Amino acid sequence: MQLNKGSGQRTNGQNDVVCKQLPKRPIVPTNPRDWESKKHIIRELYMNQNKILNEVIDIMISKHNFKATARMYKGQFAKWKWTKYNKPGRHGSIRPTRLVAATKGGLTAQSFRPGHVWQEEAVERQQSTFSVRPNHLVRYFNDEERQVEAALCAYGAMISRWSEREKPWRTASESCESSLFPSELLEVQQERSILEQVRFAQDCFLNGRSEQGGDTLRCAFLSIERALSGELCIDALWDCCLAVPQLAITTGWTDVLSIFTRYLHQYTSIKLPHHPIALVATLLHHLCRNDDDEDDDYQYQHHQIPTSTASTTQPGDNERCLPRSRRVLVPVLEAFLVRAWRLWIDTSTRVRGRHDEVTIHLKRGYVTAVDPSDPMAADILRDFGRAVRASLEPECSVGGMIMATAVTTARALELERLLAHMYLPLFTPERSRAAEAVLAAVVARVIEEGAVRRRRQPLQQQQQQQQQQWEEEYLDRYLVFSARNFMAGLAEGRGDAERAAEYRRLSLLPLSSSSEGGAGGRDLFWVQTSYLVESRLRASGMHVEADTIREERVEAEREGLLLLS
Repeated sequence: MQLNKGSGQRTNGQNDVVCKQLPKRPIVPTNPRDWESKKHIIRELYMNQNKILNEVIDIMISKHNFKATARMYKGQFAKWKWTKYNKPGRHGSIRPTRLVAATKGGLTAQSFRPGHVWQEEAVERQQSTFSVRPNHLVRYFNDEERQVEAALCAYGAMISRWSEREKPWRTASESCESSLFPSELLEVQQERSILEQVRFAQDCFLNGRSEQGGDTLRCAFLSIERALSGELCIDALWDCCLAVPQLAITTGWTDVLSIFTRYLHQYTSIKLPHHPIALVATLLHHLCRNDDDEDDDYQYQHHQIPTSTASTTQPGDNERCLPRSRRVLVPVLEAFLVRAWRLWIDTSTRVRGRHDEVTIHLKRGYVTAVDPSDPMAADILRDFGRAVRASLEPECSVGGMIMATAVTTARALELERLLAHMYLPLFTPERSRAAEAVLAAVVARVIEEGAVRRRRQPLQQQQQQQQQQWEEEYLDRYLVFSARNFMAGLAEGRGDAERAAEYRRLSLLPLSSSSEGGAGGRDLFWVQTSYLVESRLRASGMHVEADTIREERVEAEREGLLLLS
């Protein structure tokens, strides 16, 4: 029945429309299919947008007509294996959707312009906030894990800036003649790095020489001040944030680490509060500090370790070294160190390239000192060979080949000296012997492959491919020298001075005479490497062996035997 239009009453059709516009009854999930149909919406609200559960429940009811209790949601989250960190009373403390946009692009090349000296920007660093928050914020970690992520982001910012600023290794004409023959090594006593000073202080404490250990540790603190007040060099960036903590974990004696990190944290908090290194120092101090503040203050002021701890702690006893309430943070510190190593390698690979010499030597240190079984160990020799060939190829004439060799060797020797400061203090006697065995196998392999290659190559083919043969011979010589020179450093670190001197003597022999103990030729490569060997011998107090090398070098220079054999 239809009523008049002016009566103000609706028709049956209009009543049907009104019924359709009434809100439907909310759907209450009773089976897994109901949950799966809304899973993507719930994940977006609860996980990605990080809303609290009560907000998710209200939104699902009002917008999606989906009604479930908090207990039902939590049970389903357990089935989906969803976890999220939210402290009681601090719900939604991490808001990635708001902060990602604000921090996206914060760690770009624009923030780390190459060529700028840190000393020139010291005032700017202290007066402005340095953005070091990651562009992928952590949502499901606890306090320590979130601090680790922030510290790694800050550390990566500093590594990236250093990697961009460091000049690449090329046979450029910018290298002057004075840098090809590093005679300054023989005139100036090399200063200990921060890592070497901390290692020596630790040895003094373990041997009962607390006063000498305290003085050495105080010198390390002064080195930190000098490094952070001027240009932030690679030594300080490496030692303060990675090498010293790695030393404590490797040796299992973290008492010195708690003193070191406390000082670094206090100094950076006062002098460089907005610098990225302050964030890394805060994390390390948090992971290594003692709960007994009075005892910690006493150790810091007097720079010494309690006698009971020094007498009972054994190397490798990681858990016994930290106080009982801080043992739980040792795995967090170890995880930070592993990722910091990878951060160095990955950043250098991305910025400088896989075949850059700095990238290769970082990989070399990791597989030698930390993880010899890492897959990157299989590619180190091949990558280094490509880097050497790239530095030698631009010049094809005899004079150009000699200059390319001299520049390449000079740059390689700079890295050899750097590696002695960066890696050698990290070895325990057990790891030192294991690494020495691995390097000895590498030397034997290089010598054997070189001999086989020379026997299989006909004389006519040797003359046609003189450039390639010359590059292969140079690469083999440098690999053998580098391995034996590092083996000498390992032996010296264990206190075996005679074995170290023998390795250094063998490192100067050419491949044709290395297995027979011959005298070998004194060419340009020999002259350059002899400076490094002589400086190491004199630093060890072996002046007789050093004088012998100097006499041979003076004779070679007088006779003019500076061409490659």
